[in-house]
Order: sequence, then structure tokens, then C-alpha cells
Amino acid sequence: MAKLFARIIWETFVWVGLLGGVLGLVTGLGLIFNSAGVFRFAERMNVWISTRQAMRPFEEPIDIERAVYRSHRVIGSLLIVGALFTLYVLAFRLKGPEFVAVLGQFFSLPVATWIATSLRLFLILANAAAVFIAATMVIRPSALKRVEAWANRQYSGRQATRVWEIPRPGIDPLVAANPKLIGSALTVASLYIVVVIGYMRIVGH
Repeated sequence: MAKLFARIIWETFVWVGLLGGVLGLVTGLGLIFNSAGVFRFAERMNVWISTRQAMRPFEEPIDIERAVYRSHRVIGSLLIVGALFTLYVLAFRLKGPEFVAVLGQFFSLPVATWIATSLRLFLILANAAAVFIAATMVIRPSALKRVEAWANRQYSGRQATRVWEIPRPGIDPLVAANPKLIGSALTVASLYIVVVIGYMRIVGH
């Protein structure tokens, strides 16, 4: 399986590199012989698309607290049952060899054993914590107010990626001032990439 994934990744890298080399070669030759046409095409392609508006619905908070507090005993009881059942399976039914057998297909045996043991321990601790939290929900849900306030902190992905949404002139002025020089450099670099990847494909087969 690991060899198959490695082969897929390598083939993807080769074809992406080959396609990029061909596009770079075409663009370089276009800058040398018909820079005006390349600039006209670039102006049509330079359309600014902002993801901030598209991501806005995902930033809206979803309030489920009222529904949870109205049925806190039922929800807490269900969580306790589910967590206890998971703890029973992890502690008594699932000893670890099953995880090791699955992970052993991707990692060496010592690494697979370490990952399986760590994952099993993490799940046991997580479900033990879930039992405690669910029991608190049933008995005294107001005790979880501080934990709830901490967990309800909002992080804005739109705010974090705002700097990526600012249009920048980039390399366009430099290319417009030196089309033949940039075109020649791009042609040589792209031709080198195409020749190297083509040679690798031929030798590899």
C-alpha cells in the first residue's frame, strides 16, 4: 500500500512538473515573439476572486446551548452510556493487536505498536473525561460554565487569512518592462525541466 501511494505521489509530481514546464515554455516563447498577446491574455486572467464572502457562512456561530440545557439529563445520560461502552471495548475487548495489524501495513512493527498503544491510551483517557463531563451535565450543568466559556472561544479564519486576500502587483511590472529577457529566461528554464522530466520518463520505463 505504501509503495502504491508513493507511486501515485511520484506520478502526480512528474505530470504536474511536465505540465508546468510546457506552460512555462509556451509563455516564454510568447513573451519573446508576441508579448502583446501574452499581456492581453494575462489581463483577462487577472480576475480577483475573494474567498472572504464565500467563507462568511462558516464563520456564523451555531447556538445549541439552550437545547442542550433543556435536555441536559437526557443528553448527559446518553453520553455516559456511550463513553462507558467505548471504555469497556477499549479496556477489555480491544487489546491492541488489531490496531497493530492494520497499522503494520503502513509502518514498521515497532512504530505500529507505539502508535496503537498511544492511540488506545488516548481514547481511554478521552472517554474517561467524557464520562466525568457527562455526569456533571446530569447532576450540575452550571458547573461547566467556565469550561463552556473557554470552549466557545471563536477563531476567525477569515481574519487570519485577510492578508492573503490583498491584491498585489507581483511580477507583472517587471515582466512588462523586460518581456524578451524574462521570456528568454523562462524558456530556458522550462525547456530544461521538460527535457529532464522527459528523460526520466524514458529511462524509468
